[in-house]
Amino acid sequence: MPLNPFKKKERVITTLDKMQVQLNGGSGSEDISFDEIEPGMVYSRVYQNRDTGEINLALIEPFVDDQEKDIVERLKNYLINLAAFNGHPTTNRKKDFEEYFPIAQDDLDIRLAGNQGLVIKYYVERDIVGYGRIDGLMRDPNIEDISCDSSTVPVFVFHKEHGYIMTNIKYADDDELNRYVKSLIQDSGKHISISIPIIDATLRDGSRIQASFGKYITNNGPAFTI
Repeated sequence: MPLNPFKKKERVITTLDKMQVQLNGGSGSEDISFDEIEPGMVYSRVYQNRDTGEINLALIEPFVDDQEKDIVERLKNYLINLAAFNGHPTTNRKKDFEEYFPIAQDDLDIRLAGNQGLVIKYYVERDIVGYGRIDGLMRDPNIEDISCDSSTVPVFVFHKEHGYIMTNIKYADDDELNRYVKSLIQDSGKHISISIPIIDATLRDGSRIQASFGKYITNNGPAFTI
């Protein structure tokens, strides 16, 4: 029987739904800007802490529960194992994704519908076609540089109007960050490893990246700057 995780519940995706915990500023913060990155799906909020004066950026994406996260991972793993997405640059990754995503659903007996279906597809596409956690930052026209110095601290960006500011994006541990750095560099057509722990490369959108792998360059662990 096909898996239909959304049969018994429908959640309307609204701006408030996307904001919920991620804003977490309450009365102690004041919005400076609130920009739409992807209509109805991704937002960039720049805000200032009233007490400290510190300016931060929150990248706001749709909420997903544990069941939905599991579905995202199943679909991602299926697509990653296809030759079209298995670490090989492609001239039209978006087109490939649109072709293979329905095939992945059919083969895994996953039926997606309504708003939840759109959210599931967004996260799979974000990680397969886009740049994962930082995809929204990469698409924000106000951001010039993205820096991750360690898995122990949040990602920082250089904002055109506010300079270097902290974001709400953070990698869970060195293993996750190592995997992400490795995938970015492989996607550029190069290789990073223990034997080549630091490298400069050009991403497929033309951005320059400098990345380090493991703790072979710095004790802080893997890092990257775009």
